[in-house]
Amino acid sequence: MIQSITSIQSLSQERIDNMHQLQQQSYLVEQQLLGIDPFPPLLETKQGLAASDEACLIRCDVENILGFLQYVVTDNQLVINKLVVRPDYFRQGIGRDLLQSLIKQKRDSSILVETAQKNTPAINLYEKLGFRQTTQFYVEEGIEIVRLERT
Repeated sequence: MIQSITSIQSLSQERIDNMHQLQQQSYLVEQQLLGIDPFPPLLETKQGLAASDEACLIRCDVENILGFLQYVVTDNQLVINKLVVRPDYFRQGIGRDLLQSLIKQKRDSSILVETAQKNTPAINLYEKLGFRQTTQFYVEEGIEIVRLERT
């Protein structure tokens, strides 16, 4: 089941705690993949997540959050800020389902996302769903970033 949330602030503290825990688990795997320490996304606190006014999609089973996608909408453009999946559900279609749901809901918007160049699983997923690489650049942590867009 995918649940659409207009703002993370509208979620219960328990749900936010679960999302934060999932985010930490997922980003630890990404940190190892990228070889970056400290990895900036791991520094986000529960309070920071709870204060976000971003919209999100959450994929759940009966008891657990399996993944979530956070995004913001500006004019005719949508920017994905996070796509997080429980590590024990990697490569089982959770991320794909969240992205496809977002694409379906926001048909008239172009969608932008940025990820590390070394994050080939994410890049492959985005490209399979019609995203194209538009730009590459480095951020201050020395990470090479790829910007992808779907129009």
